[in-house]
Amino acid sequence: AIVPVQAHYLAMEDMADTLEVIQTIRQGINPKLTVGGILLTMYQGRTNLCRSIQEEIQADYGDAFMVFSSPIDFSIRVAEHPIGAARIFEYEPGNPAAKAYSAVAQEVMSYGQE
Repeated sequence: AIVPVQAHYLAMEDMADTLEVIQTIRQGINPKLTVGGILLTMYQGRTNLCRSIQEEIQADYGDAFMVFSSPIDFSIRVAEHPIGAARIFEYEPGNPAAKAYSAVAQEVMSYGQE
């Protein structure tokens, strides 16, 4: 499972609950379920808040889980693209969020190849 977390304080506070749900699923339904990483979303790198959330997530969870190195930038275009029934890569391929999603995909595909 890739755990998306908005780069906001309350979302970060809910991480423990999310990981507890994953543990419950692992114990009851799917013992093979693992956390493949934590992915920050709605990230605004120019704000102190988002940067501090990223640092705190890394400090709190980085030893136990992989924290993706490319957070998904906040972009209204990401919110708009489903209206046109298009993927973000078709809707606005040069968008920083589209590039970040591509970087995450590359990171996932590189698992086990190192």
